[in-house]
Amino acid sequence: METLRFAHISDTHVVCSGSSEFMFQVRREVRDPKDTLVKCLKELGGQPLDFVLLTGDLVHEGEEADYAAYRRLFDSCLPGVPLCVALGNHDHRGAFRRGFLGQPQGDDSAYLAVQTVKGLRVVSLDTPYIDGLAGSLPEEQLDYLEQAVREPAPR
Repeated sequence: METLRFAHISDTHVVCSGSSEFMFQVRREVRDPKDTLVKCLKELGGQPLDFVLLTGDLVHEGEEADYAAYRRLFDSCLPGVPLCVALGNHDHRGAFRRGFLGQPQGDDSAYLAVQTVKGLRVVSLDTPYIDGLAGSLPEEQLDYLEQAVREPAPR
């Protein structure tokens, strides 16, 4: 079986205008999360990646423009590399859809996605959508998952 290479990046919490004071303090006193992300992406830039898995809290309480800038960063550092995304409790779903995905009518409903990369199926559910940090999988998400895995993936 062909080797599949991916990077998993999680909880980048890039600071933006809507971020909490705590995140501004982290940026001032510890390090800027965006600088850390840029360094990571530059190191990954020379790697033969099949996809990147992004899991939650991309930008900290961001708006459409923040998600668009986040996407441009990935597109410039890792051009053509597919991005599989799951959102976290600090992500704004509508802003993500409009800015990151480019959906003009992006709404605030749960973000669910299925992508197949070289035969591997990646299913993204949205556990913090209703219950925040506690997370939950409501019936409609379990139905979505069941439908997504009904046919076996090649890998």
